[in-house]
Amino acid sequence: MTTAAATLVERYIDVWNEQDASSREEAVRELWAPDARLVNDRHEYRGQDGVLLAVTRAFERFTGKGYRFRPRGSVREHHGGIYAPWEMLDPQGVVVSSGPNFLMLDPNGRIELDFQFVER
Repeated sequence: MTTAAATLVERYIDVWNEQDASSREEAVRELWAPDARLVNDRHEYRGQDGVLLAVTRAFERFTGKGYRFRPRGSVREHHGGIYAPWEMLDPQGVVVSSGPNFLMLDPNGRIELDFQFVER
């Protein structure tokens, strides 16, 4: 894994934990491409505004209530794709959810496809 990929994944996780709405929006606009797609098992979000909506919904449901996300396991990358496993901890620090995300980057190194998988 390159340093750039590790840094991107670290910044990516930070977005989901960010408490400040303005900082979340700024980070989304920096990390995701303007025409990005974020897809999970329930929704598909398009564009930076759609990604921001997904992040805001996660904040309202989890992070704003004391949950937090962190990397889990090894980040792997090749050919513009990044495999980024994660886990979510409840306010007591117990892992309550986990899964991998698969990120595809555009030529400028911004996220153009973000596929989220929840294993538990």
